Amino acid sequence: MLTDHNPSSSPCLGDAWLMRLVTDGIWTCGGSPIPAGYVMTGHYRTARRGIGSWFQQLAAPGLSICPGNAVPAGYHLGTYNSAGCAGPGSWVLLRY
Repeated sequence: MLTDHNPSSSPCLGDAWLMRLVTDGIWTCGGSPIPAGYVMTGHYRTARRGIGSWFQQLAAPGLSICPGNAVPAGYHLGTYNSAGCAGPGSWVLLRY
Protein backbone atom coordinates (compact mmCIF):
# COMPACT_ATOMS: atom_id res chain seq x y z
CA MET A 1 0.00 0.00 0.00
CA LEU A 2 1.21 3.51 -0.71
CA THR A 3 1.27 5.23 2.67
CA ASP A 4 3.24 8.45 2.09
CA HIS A 5 4.75 10.59 -0.66
CA ASN A 6 7.85 12.76 -0.61
CA PRO A 7 8.16 14.86 -3.77
CA SER A 8 11.79 15.79 -3.11
CA SER A 9 13.39 12.75 -1.49
CA SER A 10 17.18 12.96 -1.62
CA PRO A 11 17.78 9.16 -1.47
CA CYS A 12 15.72 8.75 -4.64
CA LEU A 13 16.83 12.03 -6.24
CA GLY A 14 13.21 12.92 -6.92
CA ASP A 15 9.78 11.58 -6.01
CA ALA A 16 9.63 8.79 -3.44
CA TRP A 17 6.72 6.70 -2.14
CA LEU A 18 6.60 4.90 1.20
CA MET A 19 4.99 1.47 0.96
CA ARG A 20 3.70 -0.90 3.66
CA LEU A 21 1.89 -4.21 3.62
CA VAL A 22 -1.86 -3.84 4.00
CA THR A 23 -3.26 -4.13 7.51
CA ASP A 24 -6.72 -3.57 8.95
CA GLY A 25 -7.01 0.15 9.71
CA ILE A 26 -4.34 1.74 7.50
CA TRP A 27 -4.22 5.25 6.03
CA THR A 28 -3.17 5.09 2.36
CA CYS A 29 -2.41 7.70 -0.28
CA GLY A 30 -5.01 8.64 -2.85
CA GLY A 31 -4.63 6.30 -5.83
CA SER A 32 -3.40 3.37 -3.76
CA PRO A 33 -5.22 0.14 -4.66
CA ILE A 34 -8.01 -1.29 -2.50
CA PRO A 35 -7.16 -4.92 -1.70
CA ALA A 36 -9.85 -7.61 -1.94
CA GLY A 37 -11.91 -7.73 1.24
CA TYR A 38 -11.03 -4.15 2.27
CA VAL A 39 -13.15 -0.99 2.01
CA MET A 40 -12.39 2.72 2.36
CA THR A 41 -14.05 4.12 5.48
CA GLY A 42 -12.43 7.55 5.92
CA HIS A 43 -11.07 10.36 3.80
CA TYR A 44 -8.68 13.22 4.50
CA ARG A 45 -8.55 15.44 1.41
CA THR A 46 -5.33 17.37 2.09
CA ALA A 47 -3.22 14.68 3.77
CA ARG A 48 -0.06 13.06 2.37
CA ARG A 49 1.44 16.31 1.15
CA GLY A 50 -1.67 17.29 -0.81
CA ILE A 51 -2.40 13.94 -2.47
CA GLY A 52 -5.14 13.05 0.02
CA SER A 53 -5.54 9.82 1.95
CA TRP A 54 -8.08 7.09 2.54
CA PHE A 55 -8.58 4.88 5.62
CA GLN A 56 -8.91 1.21 4.68
CA GLN A 57 -10.45 -1.50 6.84
CA LEU A 58 -11.51 -5.12 6.44
CA ALA A 59 -15.14 -5.20 5.35
CA ALA A 60 -17.56 -5.73 8.25
CA PRO A 61 -21.28 -5.16 8.79
CA GLY A 62 -22.09 -1.66 10.03
CA LEU A 63 -19.05 0.14 8.58
CA SER A 64 -19.77 3.36 6.70
CA ILE A 65 -17.93 3.09 3.38
CA CYS A 66 -16.83 5.86 1.03
CA PRO A 67 -17.58 6.15 -2.70
CA GLY A 68 -15.30 4.24 -5.06
CA ASN A 69 -15.49 0.93 -3.22
CA ALA A 70 -16.49 -2.28 -4.87
CA VAL A 71 -19.11 -3.84 -2.59
CA PRO A 72 -17.52 -7.01 -1.20
CA ALA A 73 -19.20 -10.36 -1.86
CA GLY A 74 -21.92 -11.13 0.68
CA TYR A 75 -22.64 -7.45 1.41
CA HIS A 76 -25.02 -4.78 0.14
CA LEU A 77 -25.34 -1.05 0.77
CA GLY A 78 -27.76 0.44 3.27
CA THR A 79 -28.48 4.01 4.31
CA TYR A 80 -26.66 6.88 2.59
CA ASN A 81 -25.10 9.73 4.63
CA SER A 82 -24.26 12.79 2.50
CA ALA A 83 -21.72 14.06 5.08
CA GLY A 84 -19.92 10.72 5.46
CA CYS A 85 -16.23 10.18 4.68
CA ALA A 86 -15.53 13.85 5.47
CA GLY A 87 -17.53 15.11 2.50
CA PRO A 88 -17.87 12.65 -0.39
CA GLY A 89 -20.70 10.74 1.35
CA SER A 90 -20.93 7.18 2.65
CA TRP A 91 -23.16 4.12 2.77
CA VAL A 92 -23.62 1.61 5.59
CA LEU A 93 -22.29 -1.83 4.70
CA LEU A 94 -24.79 -4.62 5.45
CA ARG A 95 -24.60 -8.43 5.20
CA TYR A 96 -27.10 -10.30 3.03
